[in-house]
Amino acid sequence: MSVSPQRALSLRAKLPSVDLDAFSELATSLAGVRRTSAGGLARWQYQGRLVARELDATHVAVRVPFDVRDALVHQHPNVFSVPPRFAKHMMVVADLDAGEDGAVEDAVESAWSLQTQDDVDSGGEQVEQ
Repeated sequence: MSVSPQRALSLRAKLPSVDLDAFSELATSLAGVRRTSAGGLARWQYQGRLVARELDATHVAVRVPFDVRDALVHQHPNVFSVPPRFAKHMMVVADLDAGEDGAVEDAVESAWSLQTQDDVDSGGEQVEQ
């Protein structure tokens, strides 16, 4: 089920803070994003491509372009970090307890845009990876 952008904004406006359930609701409100699980931890994917994955009850790794990752860490250092294991990957860790739901929303939307870009570039046809 996908939600219109207007409905997604309405849902986000009602979220007092981001917890894992609210994060899941936000991520799955984006067209084509599905929640799955691996090893007991949640994953959010767009057509099999990673958008985000649960690290623990309060931390989520979000796949964003390097420039977006750098901007998020710089603008919201209390929310986002890049552990050494993610230094060479397009991943940023979001602390859901930090209380900045708008910043987390921006990260998720950027991750979704990154994964849907292949579809736009190919004229909407599935791109093999």
